[in-house]
Amino acid sequence: MQQVSVVNILLFFAEDIFQEAGVAMAPDDCAIVVGGILALFFLVAALFADKAGLKLLFIFSTALCAASLVALGLCFHLKDVNGQSFLENYGWLPLASIVLYFIGYSLGLGPLPFVFIGELIPLKAKGVATSVCVVLYYGFGFLITKTFADLVHLVGTGAAYWFYCALLAVTLLVFSVFVPDTKGRTLDEIEQIFGKKVVPTELYSMDEVATCHL
Repeated sequence: MQQVSVVNILLFFAEDIFQEAGVAMAPDDCAIVVGGILALFFLVAALFADKAGLKLLFIFSTALCAASLVALGLCFHLKDVNGQSFLENYGWLPLASIVLYFIGYSLGLGPLPFVFIGELIPLKAKGVATSVCVVLYYGFGFLITKTFADLVHLVGTGAAYWFYCALLAVTLLVFSVFVPDTKGRTLDEIEQIFGKKVVPTELYSMDEVATCHL
């Protein structure tokens, strides 16, 4: 889901996006704004993830990213239709869309998938499954970054963002239906959700451990 949200495109080409959209702020300043937003709201996510619940926070985060992609696609569509008049009246909209996107991304879509990997994958399969997830993560990142320019050339910049927004909405729906809420659950309880038989772990006091060794 991270790569479908075209985060790499927005990070790599942030300056080009602002220049093409005609934002009055200097592109370098826009990049600084994006970095500050990521740092601040990653911290916010770390502080409130347990209180809000990972699933709820992730759904809200992804929905905000999807809405921002809709707005960003609209920016480029209106720019193509209305030209300079759009820039004069709504030059703030691309910047607002990017800011909202990265707020949403840093609240959940960015950090939480790695938390879900740790919680949802059984311990005995965690090594292999994590490796597969990393390969898929970078593989899809490369594929989307490689083909984005071709997609823009084919359908236009606005439609390209709308296309990936639609994919993000589909993956969010799948996530909402099939991924359980892990708020307040232990790892053993999470495995039981997936039908795994968990052997209870016995706890021993230090005196009992010392007695066993004597």
